[in-house]
Amino acid sequence: MPEWDQGPGSRTRLRSSSSPTRRRLPAAASSTSWEGLPSRDRPPLAAALAAGLLLVAIVAFTGRVYAGDAERPLRVTGDADPRAGADPVAGGDAGWRTLADAPLAGRAGHTGVWTGAELLVWGGAAGDRAFADGAAYNPAADAWRPLAAAPLAGRSRHVAVWTGAQMLVWGGEGPDGAAFVDGAAYDPVGDRWRAMAPAPLSPRRDPLAAWTGRELVVVGGLRGDERLTGAAAYDVAGDAWRSLPDAPLPVAGQAAGLWTATRFVAWSGRSGAAYHPGADRWQQLPDVPRDGAGRGTLLWTGDELLVLGTHLAGRPRTAGLATAPPVDDWHVLGPSPLPPSTLHRMVWTGTEALFWGGLLGHDLRPGERIPRAGVRYDPAGDAWAEIPAAPIPGRLRAAAVWTGEELLVWGGSDRRRDYADGAAFRP
Repeated sequence: MPEWDQGPGSRTRLRSSSSPTRRRLPAAASSTSWEGLPSRDRPPLAAALAAGLLLVAIVAFTGRVYAGDAERPLRVTGDADPRAGADPVAGGDAGWRTLADAPLAGRAGHTGVWTGAELLVWGGAAGDRAFADGAAYNPAADAWRPLAAAPLAGRSRHVAVWTGAQMLVWGGEGPDGAAFVDGAAYDPVGDRWRAMAPAPLSPRRDPLAAWTGRELVVVGGLRGDERLTGAAAYDVAGDAWRSLPDAPLPVAGQAAGLWTATRFVAWSGRSGAAYHPGADRWQQLPDVPRDGAGRGTLLWTGDELLVLGTHLAGRPRTAGLATAPPVDDWHVLGPSPLPPSTLHRMVWTGTEALFWGGLLGHDLRPGERIPRAGVRYDPAGDAWAEIPAAPIPGRLRAAAVWTGEELLVWGGSDRRRDYADGAAFRP
């Protein structure tokens, strides 16, 4: 029978009393299946030194620290000065700055990808209108350019990935609620589009998608109220699709998916599954601990899989879950200063996760439930800290990317207004 014990940093660990403790395998030794449990224990002196340095760094930046069981409220009122706490960037200084005006109407449900030089924004919807236009933002010049017209109908809730040379756009739904099954590829160098070959899938919105380095993998989605399990992979070089085995769980809506360098992980609420391309099979991941609830946001650090923003029963703040291959359980992370939220955006910087926007709780209360501020999570120290308030209003469903230096956010909605502005945060 599994039992609970306390891990380092006030982290609750679920372990099996019938299996020995296993240590983390080196990255190069990771297998193609999920098995075993890595140990997260550190030598006491090294752990203490690392925690001390992390604490000094976080306090120096924000004046606040959240770790282990410390729980302090995040200010989320909408009546404060929009620029309060914001530090406009000048010459690469840390803080927020606003983006130049975009040649696009306000929208939500659009996509954004980072090419290494530009943020590409495409599609989205506002009210009963769906957009088929897009624009590219160059942060070095703080300037936008319009994209060439796409061979696609206007849509929102589609997926987009960056292949290293092209942006692939697929699926989504139109203003009448009808879902799409087509897609197109955009080349930013030539500013031109081409239609993608037909996919062996039914029309859908909100599918999960990721670029593997060789293929676009598309899994699940919604057709009306039906949650789908069908999956397929698209080969860019050959402009051809192949069918994949159905996912062992329906994944749609606010589900999450990503590529970990060896497998595609699909996450939906308390359950997840991993697709192994070499074996062409899915494997069910273990459920979260019994007190876990809520979807959370999926993240791969290069070392472990995190589900952040998960609500745990009986706890007023969100926490998170972590596991690493080989896997047989989840670690519960320290609580965040952020209340349970949905429709927020999260990026991975290479060392920490940055959260911004989203709806706190489950009800929208005017002026107080969509924060301008955000939070950041450092998995090395299991510690959270606040991000200062942005110089733009809080919102849902914004496009968000990490450039290697900044978090860029653009567009989104507060369910009363669709925004056409954006901002950049440099940690």
